[in-house]
Amino acid sequence: MLLSVAAALALAAQPSSPWLDEARVLVEQLRFADAIGRLEVARQVRSLEPDELRQVLELLAYCQVAEGRRDAAEATYTTMLQAEPWMQLKSSPKVMEAFEAAKTRLFPADYVRLEQKAAPSGFAAFTLIDPWNQVRAVTLFERRDAGEWTETALTEEAGHAYRFPLSVTGEEQLEWYVEAHTETTIAAHVASRENPLVLKSARQEPIAVIAPPLPKVMPASRVAGIVVLGLGVVIGAVATGLAVGGTNLRQAARDPSRAPGDFADTARIAESEGQRQQTWAMGLFIGAGAGVATGVVLVW
Repeated sequence: MLLSVAAALALAAQPSSPWLDEARVLVEQLRFADAIGRLEVARQVRSLEPDELRQVLELLAYCQVAEGRRDAAEATYTTMLQAEPWMQLKSSPKVMEAFEAAKTRLFPADYVRLEQKAAPSGFAAFTLIDPWNQVRAVTLFERRDAGEWTETALTEEAGHAYRFPLSVTGEEQLEWYVEAHTETTIAAHVASRENPLVLKSARQEPIAVIAPPLPKVMPASRVAGIVVLGLGVVIGAVATGLAVGGTNLRQAARDPSRAPGDFADTARIAESEGQRQQTWAMGLFIGAGAGVATGVVLVW
């Protein structure tokens, strides 16, 4: 008798081994109907590992055949084969009839397929689906830059998987395809020699590097103009000082309030020195003006 749905849900999160162990005991006692009830609950356990689920379903199908429920057994085997197309089974003739019927309905006699899978960068990966165990070799064909084709026999990994590297360098182009061979024919392929898959290296576009602007180098003429302009300003300042000093000396020489005595001599000396400084000042003013004018022309 099947357990109630409430009991099944309550036990759905528990390990399946107690139910599976109990079902095995019931099978040994030839109580197949009771075993089916336990196994129907066990298959609903969410924490089942793939291998545990396979054991549950295999025993369930066996019990269904024993109870004369052939259609149910074929449905159970169909579920198993969809998850594991390469599944092989050895059992009693009645069990094998149900298994082979489910397999034949699901997979034609010549069914072979290469199913591409996700792979890390630089690799390709496939799963070989070969329910009738017909394939004898899986071969990778490659050529680079339209050269000669080369063949590489691929080695099967766990789970009927094949994985192999695909790499290109520089401006290289790689063409490739894969074939699964039986004893006499190509049973399945991915691409072909006439229409291969193409792998090209990613073109590296030149990277535009924006360099900071170089500091502007001041022309030599402008540098010279600044120097001359500065020199003209300095000379003008000196000339101003001399002009002021000369004027002061000459005014002092004409001062009637100065003490008598050597007034005439000191007045003449002061007058002469004042004139000399004013003369120098005049010359320097002329030079300063010329320097400023020249500097302005060179700077601009």
